[in-house]
Amino acid sequence: MDTSKFLKNLKRFLSLFVEKLGLFVFLKINRAFKKLKIITKDSFPERWEAWPKFWQWKRFPEVLNLKEKVYFCSLFTLFFISLGLILQGYWIEHSKVVPQEGGEYCEALIGQPRFVNPLLAPFNDVDRDISQLIFSGLMKYNEKGKIVPDLAENYEIKEDGKIYEFSLKRGVRWHDGAELRAEDVIFTIKILQDPEYTSPLRINWQGVKVEKIDAFKVRFILENSYAPFLENLTLGILPKHLWENIHPKNFPLADLNIKGSVGTGPYKFKSFKKNELGFINLYTLEANPYFYNEKPYIKEIKFFFFFDAEEAILTFNKNLVRGLSSLSPITLEKFEKKPNSYLFLLPRYFSIFLNKTHSDILSEKNVRQALILGTDKKEIIGKVWSGQAKIISSPILPEIFGFNLPSKKYDFNKELAKEILEKSGFKDTDGDGLREKIIEKTKKIGQKTIKEEEKIPLEITLTMPNTPEVELVGTMLKEQWKELGLKLNLEILESYEIQQDKIKPREYDAVLFGEILGMIPDPFPFWHSSQKKDPGLNLSLFGNRNADKLLEEARQSLDNTVMTQKYEEFQELVLEDCSAIFLYSPPFIYLIDESIKGIEGKIIADPSKRFIDVEKWYIKTKRVWKQKSPGTLARTWNDLSGLGISP
Repeated sequence: MDTSKFLKNLKRFLSLFVEKLGLFVFLKINRAFKKLKIITKDSFPERWEAWPKFWQWKRFPEVLNLKEKVYFCSLFTLFFISLGLILQGYWIEHSKVVPQEGGEYCEALIGQPRFVNPLLAPFNDVDRDISQLIFSGLMKYNEKGKIVPDLAENYEIKEDGKIYEFSLKRGVRWHDGAELRAEDVIFTIKILQDPEYTSPLRINWQGVKVEKIDAFKVRFILENSYAPFLENLTLGILPKHLWENIHPKNFPLADLNIKGSVGTGPYKFKSFKKNELGFINLYTLEANPYFYNEKPYIKEIKFFFFFDAEEAILTFNKNLVRGLSSLSPITLEKFEKKPNSYLFLLPRYFSIFLNKTHSDILSEKNVRQALILGTDKKEIIGKVWSGQAKIISSPILPEIFGFNLPSKKYDFNKELAKEILEKSGFKDTDGDGLREKIIEKTKKIGQKTIKEEEKIPLEITLTMPNTPEVELVGTMLKEQWKELGLKLNLEILESYEIQQDKIKPREYDAVLFGEILGMIPDPFPFWHSSQKKDPGLNLSLFGNRNADKLLEEARQSLDNTVMTQKYEEFQELVLEDCSAIFLYSPPFIYLIDESIKGIEGKIIADPSKRFIDVEKWYIKTKRVWKQKSPGTLARTWNDLSGLGISP
């Protein structure tokens, strides 16, 4: 609606209306007061000297007939309605809608909270989500994916990136009211580096020394320059006064990990509830009154936990929760109403990591190459992600970060894949559609040496998490590879089971898993030979001295040109080895009820970073004057005069 046009038309109407109403009232009152002998003059005095008293006005209706009373009341009613509309239009024209504190946001999460602790959270999405709201780091990501100061007031980089000095913001309080100091930062880093605390992030802090400059200044000393070091400093800080007396063995078991998490973030722990089976089904956070940045508008955030997406979607359809995350297009069809959909760009990829040491079949490079050629990525993305994901071909995501694409390409070619398997000795000898290789073995029985044939079936097991989209990918791979003559067994487990029972001991043939590179790409943890064993994440157990050297040099370089060159050389070595089948890079889909405002699609480093600007989200609104004050009384009267109303 055009408010200015509306007001202009109302001015014209009301000017005429007031003129007619004034004439009518003048004549009626004049006649009535003459009849009641309230005044004796033929007209009203110019200066209203004989203006009637209140008790005289009360007798005015006595001189009106029924028709006149209806007419008079209707005109006065219309007058006040019109006046109300004008004032409302004026208010709308000169005011604006702004967020207001209040309301609660409820979100459904898949899984269970285990360690609401930034040092232990990385392998559990639920823990990372909650930790993001409770804890703060020296640095943080902004809505554009850039790393900016958070708990730090400012910082300096010295000696070619080997020394970082940070000044902390003054007056920052923990949720229990204690003040944040340099000792808290030093304590957090030192227990992170201690192997007894078993933090999966320890590898990122090897060779880093931290020391106190004063109560609000800390210094980090690196053995070598490390370009992504600022990303490490987005790590949430723990309060020393609450954790220092907890023994390393009790660190994962401490109550502070669930029901007493204390940080400096925008929200603090309030309560949690368990169901009759002992599972946590509700975790409630409330706005932190001590928060050092803008205080959050939303009063409470509640997380409800479910074992699968279908149960969570059902709850959303019943309006019991307002948000869901980590969804794929195939799950969107199950929503009865269409919530707001936010797509976040995430530097991650899903890949099948091939464990050459666990499977004799996969130890043959020709087999690995055939599987890459026989994987139709385009078909997978079309069915699972409705074409929204990006096909990837490299561990450094050139499609996202702008690196040059690798020269080595493995475009889908089913016939070539079959040919490679055939030449490698895998043939369908019995006509069942599955290939096997026949090898001769010799063994001694007494003094005789006999030859025996052994059939080695072309068969492997693929381990994967139990999410709808990944399960569909597994089903499609099973069909695609069956056409090559390979039997694929699917092992579907919870994410934490894969981490503990499969990845940690490296007990898998192949694993379909996602990896996040970060906003400053650093493939070192996923591909350097030093990361073959836990807690490293070299899931393909890839080892190459030249590749190691390139990774080391790239992460130490502060020159983007040099870093780019090293990574582009590194990707060629990985692709030559056929250690993994790179599939796709999906967007992060976040669905939220339209009642939640202030959210914008953005670039995020990991799914939990969707909350990086949560303090700007709001549910309730109010109107305030656009200027500091609505103007002087004289200005208001002037505006009314323009509408035909004389003060």
